[in-house]
Amino acid sequence: MSEKKQTNVRRSTKSSTKKSTNTKAINKTKPQSRGEQTKLKILAAAETAFAKEGFDAARLEDVAIEVGVRRASLFYYYKDKPALYQAVLENVMERLFETIQHEVNPQLPLNEQIENCAIAWVDYVWHHPNFTKILLREGAKPSEWLQQEISKLSLPLLNLLQELLEQAQQHREIKGSKIDPLHIASSIAGTTVFSLSIFPSSITGLSQSSDDETQLESHKENIRKLTRFLLSDI
Repeated sequence: MSEKKQTNVRRSTKSSTKKSTNTKAINKTKPQSRGEQTKLKILAAAETAFAKEGFDAARLEDVAIEVGVRRASLFYYYKDKPALYQAVLENVMERLFETIQHEVNPQLPLNEQIENCAIAWVDYVWHHPNFTKILLREGAKPSEWLQQEISKLSLPLLNLLQELLEQAQQHREIKGSKIDPLHIASSIAGTTVFSLSIFPSSITGLSQSSDDETQLESHKENIRKLTRFLLSDI
């Protein structure tokens, strides 16, 4: 594939990401205002609360205490609890997308790029235990609203994967005529979430032991093998 085509893939996916989220990324090169700092603190505290207690049991009072503001002040930034939860989901999914998109490298074969994206997913889940806990909690008790929200926020990732798969197929880097990015993504995501959830450090946020790191590297190798199998079985 030409570098120009790969660049278009990246640009189109970035565009779809902006459409799928309501939260604008804060320019890291500019000093953050006090309001922006407070908003980030609210998101961080709410992410921890929702991960620990789930949406229903999480208390806005606890979020406010953690941030150091009054409960009523939260509503200046987010109109209600569902809006805050949606913002948390948007934030973690946007960071996930940026992490995976970083692995799109025009200098590498497309199938290798897809493998690297899968490994980036593993690293993100491992280093963001709150994300894992939210997925496990909500997966055990899914709601229609949450399923729709996650589906919407997952679109940029699926679009990126589909673009890479189609380009790899066109250049005969993978075989087969049926491309199902949802099947590939769900297989890799499900395997990782449930595999890493058995490690206490990935759930509690405690320091990882050498054994955990060894298991993590082993899981990465398994994900590479799974990705190759899925790409050969399309």
